[in-house]
Amino acid sequence: MGACASSINRPRKYSEVLSESEQEKTIQAADRRPVKILLLGSSGSGKTTIFKQMRLVHYGPFTRQETEAYRQLIYLNITDGLHAGISRMNTSGFSVTEENRELLRTVAEHGHDLKDDEPFLTEYRHPIEWLWKDPNVQAMYANGNQAGLPENLSYFCQNLDRLFNRRFVPSNQDILHAHVRSTGIAKACFSLQPGRDLLLVDIGGSRSERRKWRHCADGANAVVFMVNLAGYNQSLREDEDTNQMEDALDLWEQTCRAPWFKDAVFILLLNQNDVFEEKIMRSNIKDFFPDYKGPAGNADAGRRYFKDRFRTIAREAFTAQNRQFYCHFTTATNTMNIRLAMAAVQGTVLATCEQPC
Repeated sequence: MGACASSINRPRKYSEVLSESEQEKTIQAADRRPVKILLLGSSGSGKTTIFKQMRLVHYGPFTRQETEAYRQLIYLNITDGLHAGISRMNTSGFSVTEENRELLRTVAEHGHDLKDDEPFLTEYRHPIEWLWKDPNVQAMYANGNQAGLPENLSYFCQNLDRLFNRRFVPSNQDILHAHVRSTGIAKACFSLQPGRDLLLVDIGGSRSERRKWRHCADGANAVVFMVNLAGYNQSLREDEDTNQMEDALDLWEQTCRAPWFKDAVFILLLNQNDVFEEKIMRSNIKDFFPDYKGPAGNADAGRRYFKDRFRTIAREAFTAQNRQFYCHFTTATNTMNIRLAMAAVQGTVLATCEQPC
């Protein structure tokens, strides 16, 4: 299969297994045009995790082919993620301890794509663990992870014994934590109720992909805009001079004012709430957003601050059109949380679609 290339291409999803003609037949089978929801947001905001959650809710367990693709991806998330994250540490004034630098070179030189059913390479099990437990890595991570180590490293490195077992098969949680950069456009159709389907469109969020958003706007009933709430103290991976949250705020304003989305309902998902609650205890929002006046280490105050920032932009953009937007705090890897959030999203969108013109 070779589903995971070094560039970490997105594993084939259930929607991609179907041919384009089969997808169109599925979509056209509804009595009415499907409700179309666009998943938008910066790279790393959690859009693809929401897509996977919807896959689980509506279609059940992942196929063996999908599971194997994600198993290979998890290995790359660990090896490539650890090397790339520690390399970014160097630009932030951190580095691994002297005795572990050779381990970093070893992981970098020998991390590679796994073949189908090839187990994780056990000779790298302990080097990965020692690098993760390096005092400087842990100090940087505990200090708010400003260097931007991949958030899923903590989850995977706490499960190394299980992952490096020769019989390891990823669980749903493992798959939800696996990260792949969104490129291109992924579509899936879900049945909501008799005679009404939901067409979910996940579009890449990196700067080079955002130009595609406009071309997917036709017929969109809603925009679900996702933000990594925990990115307030980190820079973009593609531009180390730009703060993730500042980029999200600018992108939100551009999207709210875009004329091609003028008829769509806007729903804001402030995601990675769990990581935000841990991080805010060690990294003060005011250090990155000087106008923040709430108490340090207070997650509720931090959530209100960022929600108000996005709400102010939306109000200014929507005033002339008398439009509203809706906001939810989410943890994309928490299936129950996403079930509730997406049920609210679907209810909002369906109610809007049923309003008379």
